[in-house]
Amino acid sequence: MCPWQNRLVALTLRGKHIVELLEHGVAPMNVSSSSPRSSRFLQVSGLRFAFDLTGPAGQRVSNVRVRCSKCQVPEYGPLAMEERYRVVVMEYLANGKIGFGVISENAEDLEMGPFDLDTLMDYMSAVRPIASGIEHRIKKT
Repeated sequence: MCPWQNRLVALTLRGKHIVELLEHGVAPMNVSSSSPRSSRFLQVSGLRFAFDLTGPAGQRVSNVRVRCSKCQVPEYGPLAMEERYRVVVMEYLANGKIGFGVISENAEDLEMGPFDLDTLMDYMSAVRPIASGIEHRIKKT
């Protein structure tokens, strides 16, 4: 768990770049495989999206919805392609590794944060008990 000591990086991306990231994550996945996987498939928070492996690469992701940061009750609305969104990623991805150049080429307002393990430990100390469950963030269609 967290073996590489990555720093977290807060940055701003446009919605269209977030969709590109999601497409990049599903592009190598194969519909004919019994267990389609991709080492670059992103785990997300604050987003919901669907993907269909029968579609052509670059057109597999649909129905991307983003959590409203100003709403009292968690609500999800459509991701706007030109809107700017604040996101947090590992430094490894922010530097464009494993083909994620869309981040390094388009990110604005970068802020270097703490190490991922430190953040996880702080969260685990502050939030007890930690609730888990299916959040329906990612849907394969």
